[in-house]
Amino acid sequence: MNENRICVFYTTFSSEEEASQLSEKMVKGGFAACSNIQSIKSCYFWEGQFNKDDEVSCILKTTAELAASLMEQIERQHPYDLPCVLHWEVNVNQAYKEWVESNTKS
Repeated sequence: MNENRICVFYTTFSSEEEASQLSEKMVKGGFAACSNIQSIKSCYFWEGQFNKDDEVSCILKTTAELAASLMEQIERQHPYDLPCVLHWEVNVNQAYKEWVESNTKS
């Protein structure tokens, strides 16, 4: 069993500013070690209407111990009425796991 595991979160925003604001709060608050933000195209139905929009995705990395806290923080502070918040555990190299641990409040 690999003990070098962290949690990766994925969520989307309508603007880079929104993604940056939430990312900064999560990293400075110790809930996430870092984030990556990038532009994407999204297709989806919302309230019976088909939408095709420019959005911004955000990937945050944290420890397994902080996953529930990060989920709660994202859901509480996200600007969307129904945010997409996905997370999964991933294997990482030992040095990166240690860096994530040293940059979160776990």
